[in-house]
Formats: sequence, structure tokens, C-alpha cells
Amino acid sequence: MADIGVDGARVFTRGEAPLPALDQDTALLDHFRPATFRHRLLAELPELGALPRREISALVGVCPYSRDSGKHRGRRTIWGGRAVVRATLYMAAIVASRHNPVIRAFYQKLVATGKLKKVALVACMRKLLVILNAMLKHDTPWHHPTQSAA
Repeated sequence: MADIGVDGARVFTRGEAPLPALDQDTALLDHFRPATFRHRLLAELPELGALPRREISALVGVCPYSRDSGKHRGRRTIWGGRAVVRATLYMAAIVASRHNPVIRAFYQKLVATGKLKKVALVACMRKLLVILNAMLKHDTPWHHPTQSAA
């Protein structure tokens, strides 16, 4: 059974079965590490898998916006979006930049080319989001690079 919560959202009780699409999305994200953030990501970002990569990154707030005016080229910054999802992605990007070979190589490449570590981490957040979005859009699990070579 479902009840209406204080804020008008549906609150599910134990007797109700999970939604099949949500269950399938959770199963797809189980293959991606770190997996601890999948429930928050699916709950706070139901558009994941339905939007193009530029739109989903702008919705979360990890899309770089320029501050250009005339001949002046300003610094690119990120702002707006869903703060809860951005904070979740931040922690996931920290873990992935240390333990996920794809994200770690991307992070190390950016730092080696002179990017600030925080800027490289935000780029990893966006890359992580784009990977997860593509996984859900195309209904494919995470394939570790060594798995495809074997």
C-alpha cells in the first residue's frame, strides 16, 4: 500500500512490491562501483537514462558554464542543479578516482596536463554521470576494461 506523505510524495510500505523499472535500474547500477550511492541517485534523479548527456549534466549542475563577455574569456564554473545529487556524485568521484581504473586514468591524465585537482574531480563527476546515464539509456551493465579484453 502507498500513503501520501507530509510533502505530498508517495510513501511505500512493506507490503508493496517495488516498481519493475526501478528494480531493473538498480540491478544495472549494481555492477558499477562504488555502488553505495545508487539508491540516492535513482531516487533524486529519476531522469537518469532518459536525457542526453549535456542535459543530464546541466540538470545535476556539473556542466561548465562560461563567463565570457566580448573579448574577455572568463573562468568556466559549475553552478545550479540538484545539490544532493552533486554531493553524492562528488563522494562517488573521489572513490572512483582512486579505485575505478577508467576514472582513475582520466583523473591522472587531467592532473598531468595541469588541471587543478578539484577541476579534475569535477570532470570525473561529469564523466561518471555520463557513464551511468548511458548505462541506463542503453540498458547495459558496466563492463570493466579488462573484462572486454578477456
